[in-house]
Amino acid sequence: MSRAKVYIVVGIGLALLLLVIFYETGTNNVVKRNITYLRVPHIMTLATDRPPAANLTTTVQPTVNTNDNENPSSVSSPITTPAGSTPTSHTSSVQSPSDIPYIDPRTLNESGFIEYSLGVSPLSDMKLVGHRVPEKILIPVDISDIYFSVKTASIYPDRLNTVMLTWAQTVSIEQISIITDATTNWTDAFSSRGYSISAATQCGLGHSVQSLCCKSGVEYDRFYKSIESGKKYNWFCHIDDDQYYNVWKLKRMLIKYDPNKPWYIGKSHHGPTPLSFYLRQNFPEAKGNNYKFNTGNVYCLSKQMMKETEKYLRGGNFDKSCSKTTRIDDVTISIIIVGVLGHKQTEEKQMWSHLELLDQLPKEESMKMISFGYGHLEGAYHGRWNTSLNLPNPRFSYNADPTRFLSYHCMVYPKLKWCQ
Repeated sequence: MSRAKVYIVVGIGLALLLLVIFYETGTNNVVKRNITYLRVPHIMTLATDRPPAANLTTTVQPTVNTNDNENPSSVSSPITTPAGSTPTSHTSSVQSPSDIPYIDPRTLNESGFIEYSLGVSPLSDMKLVGHRVPEKILIPVDISDIYFSVKTASIYPDRLNTVMLTWAQTVSIEQISIITDATTNWTDAFSSRGYSISAATQCGLGHSVQSLCCKSGVEYDRFYKSIESGKKYNWFCHIDDDQYYNVWKLKRMLIKYDPNKPWYIGKSHHGPTPLSFYLRQNFPEAKGNNYKFNTGNVYCLSKQMMKETEKYLRGGNFDKSCSKTTRIDDVTISIIIVGVLGHKQTEEKQMWSHLELLDQLPKEESMKMISFGYGHLEGAYHGRWNTSLNLPNPRFSYNADPTRFLSYHCMVYPKLKWCQ
């Protein structure tokens, strides 16, 4: 290669480097770019957000829905303010972007459940995803009887960040228990702000049967201890860190069931599996002939079911149960409940199974979901990725919101500051 060509190549390289530096530092003198990385396994996505529209304000009168049926019926209602907080006026002035449409939740048969920014988030000084700051959301329905157990891993801090920015802000801080596998800076940050987070270091890292079952056992132990401490929970609801809960819809679903009866509620994607001779040998008390399991990304157990399964779940016994079944945690809990105890599995169609293909879900059905997730390695099904939820008129681009949690959350709670 001639010297002239070398100079040309070097010059092009330097020009590209300067262009990248100029782009990343956002020297457009208009707005400083807010950049964050959201981890989808094996893909690092650069998420950049457009600046909010300025000089446009909208005055909104919050409403409260007093009905649980599918027909919207909104009436004005006083806002209930938590003890120790400052009452907020019904009328608030917020910025709204002129160029980005969002869905009015009243068109989604869910009118009046948006009461928000009335409390102070324990994470209000943290910027979890880019420049966004969590805002506490209050919904006019009692969800205090639900215990939320979130299972995560130390290698996925951004998953928990997204959860804490979105659906977790609709739940009291005392109701959320977080289980991970190691202590890190981000676990310390959440703990310092009052979140109950346990690093089950004895379970080890990874996605093995032993590790998953061990962490699930810690989840169950923490629930039983909370009951012994005097907490009055009717439901134990598990959720993985890559899932979104619409807590309002979850509660509307749970009120159909009596927590004093044994309920095992979730979403299955498999037919009944006969109990093998091996399982019958290890569980001679088995009452059932088969089992049908709810996938482990989301499921709820009633307090009566938790009582009946305690001897199989608590104090290291769940690890032993997994050893007997040689199956992962979500299959083992199903074998115990359906195969051994003889109870039925209850399926709710709007609780998403990670074996379902989200890209095949019609957009009009997406806003009806109680829970949903996004594509990941374990969710590869029939050789395809689950990708993410199809949303009508999503607030953010796919690059800025690959999980679709942010866009969905803004459709449900459009007046949050970071949604503007």
